[in-house]
Amino acid sequence: MEDLLDELEPFFDELGFDPEEEEDKIRKLYESFYNDFITNPFEVNNATVMIKQAFSMHVGQPDYFQEFVHDFVHTITRQGNISKRRVFEPQRANRIHWIKPILLNCNDNRIKKYQFVESDGKVRDYFWFEEREFVVVLEMVLPNYWLITAHIADDKKKHQKRFWDYRASRKGK
Repeated sequence: MEDLLDELEPFFDELGFDPEEEEDKIRKLYESFYNDFITNPFEVNNATVMIKQAFSMHVGQPDYFQEFVHDFVHTITRQGNISKRRVFEPQRANRIHWIKPILLNCNDNRIKKYQFVESDGKVRDYFWFEEREFVVVLEMVLPNYWLITAHIADDKKKHQKRFWDYRASRKGK
């Protein structure tokens, strides 16, 4: 059987920073995302993985992004440090098709799972594929999981600390 985790590669060889110039590629990424989450829904730990299907209303996005569902736009963009507006991030976008294989293979030892309590008190489940420096974040809203985001794990030390803190807290349970 083919190991999906070993086969993960960026969707495109090149994906630029200007979403207006990359519109055709972004539409192909959206087709993949739509297929993974809407056409062919799936479960993780006996919970269906859901997305917000309302159209995106992120401030400052290209007009054509309004044709896409919220969670797609949220996942291919990142909040800017200065403007606080979401900006297109090609590395995230180019790996959006990794989300489903990582979640479907979440029991593989290469996927480090941990829970983390966010600053707003929400408990989120992290699925960190350390080898490929990519993390998927879900939140359990019974009876389903909701996709929060997925992104490059550019702060490896943060994820390592959270993972080991979580493991330490689980010992003896």
